[in-house]
Amino acid sequence: MSSSLYYLRRAMGDKDITIVEGESGYFSAPSTHLDPNLFNGDRLRPEVRALIISIVHGYLSQHWAGVTEWCRIYLTGSGISYQWAAGRGERDLDCQLSVDWTTLREHNPRYSGLTNSELASVLNQKMRTELWPLTARTVIGQGVYELTVYANPAATDIRLIRPYAAYDVDGDMWVVRPPAPRVRTYPQSWSDQVARDVAYARQIVDRFNEARHRADTERPGSPRWVNAMVAAEHAADEAQALWDMIHGGRNAAFSELGGGYGDWANYRWQAHKKSGVVDALRAIVSMRKRAISESERALYRRELPDPDRSKIAALIRRT
Repeated sequence: MSSSLYYLRRAMGDKDITIVEGESGYFSAPSTHLDPNLFNGDRLRPEVRALIISIVHGYLSQHWAGVTEWCRIYLTGSGISYQWAAGRGERDLDCQLSVDWTTLREHNPRYSGLTNSELASVLNQKMRTELWPLTARTVIGQGVYELTVYANPAATDIRLIRPYAAYDVDGDMWVVRPPAPRVRTYPQSWSDQVARDVAYARQIVDRFNEARHRADTERPGSPRWVNAMVAAEHAADEAQALWDMIHGGRNAAFSELGGGYGDWANYRWQAHKKSGVVDALRAIVSMRKRAISESERALYRRELPDPDRSKIAALIRRT
């Protein structure tokens, strides 16, 4: 019997996973103007521009040399479009860094052996753990924003990732202007597939919850307990597969070969933010990951090594 079943049961906690419908600005009615907290007409407010540059340069300069030589700052996504006014709490404000990776290496030779993708992983992991907690509730004007800073290894030219909108903060100008306000329409086949996804996700969630309930009526380690937890493990594996399909497809949409904001994969991702499937799958995937990590540490006194992950972790410790 796999000891990971015990760790999965512990990671599952005592509350059911639920699919609760949420919101996505993707499907909101467009406003007639850009967010007045961020823009004066169609120009980024000077105080907002100064704040974002200060946050990004202030953080990066603590760890890397020559930041202004290799880093360019862009605001991207629906938060700087006419669909900024969706009914939600903290508004998303995405800040993408366009990095000249060669110049970064020249100023920071300790990274000379890393690929662009590995360098991006180092940057993003550090920003996720150190910078994001400070910017998750950034007050700008009368609004509160979840400011997320992200370095895309493929975004040396921001236009290659097909952003819905992109504002060059350093140059104080639009690179990709947001489309004029209009209500977007989508093929019926897209909503039909989303409905099938939701039905499948509900089956996964129901089986995951039911397995936990059955396991809790049995003695841990008994054959019936093991059977119940194997069913939970299978459901978690299916949740991981569906998450990879939805989340990975969305990432591919914003690539040189993708269709950007109007790509089917981005529609699917946004639809499942609204349906609640994204949050439910993320919860199960996180439990699965935690159980695997704890099982590996118990068996081997550490997680099983991943060469790329180990290399990046070692470099992060040195920065």
